[in-house]
Amino acid sequence: MCSIAAAYFVVQPPADETTPENQFISENIQDILLTKIATEKGVSKENVKICFIVQTENTDIFAVGAITKAGGSLLFFYDNSLRDVMSGKVDNTTTTVEEFQAFNMVAGEISPWTGNYLVPYDFTKQDNRFIFVYCDGYSTFLARWSEGMASIYLENEEIEWGPRLGLSGQ
Repeated sequence: MCSIAAAYFVVQPPADETTPENQFISENIQDILLTKIATEKGVSKENVKICFIVQTENTDIFAVGAITKAGGSLLFFYDNSLRDVMSGKVDNTTTTVEEFQAFNMVAGEISPWTGNYLVPYDFTKQDNRFIFVYCDGYSTFLARWSEGMASIYLENEEIEWGPRLGLSGQ
């Protein structure tokens, strides 16, 4: 069991603003995903950040978390053998100026639990803060997305980490 726990997340924190540094994921897959997301969202590849790519228990399928500079959050499975998106968990875009501001404050944050960039979504305004859900990876061992809740205070950009949501199903 200890060796399995050590392999919980395959992807390390991204080395730059566009692609994760991961010896298991080829540059070709990353470029395909950047192109696919950019085309679908109508933005340039430079406006897409892949937060994590995790090869699932089925080696042809990848769990992908990404954000766009336009305030979009995406979580989906990509089938490399078919070169297509299989299913999506999240396809969320901020709708208000304040939501977009909150999104931008947390979009570059690295998860204290996984070391991946956060994919924030489902922003809800409550008093002087936004509560949101985030995904910070995918567990190949449990075949589940890794998620949590947090709050961001707009006046001081302070993040208050809330409960982990466990690992939600596909």
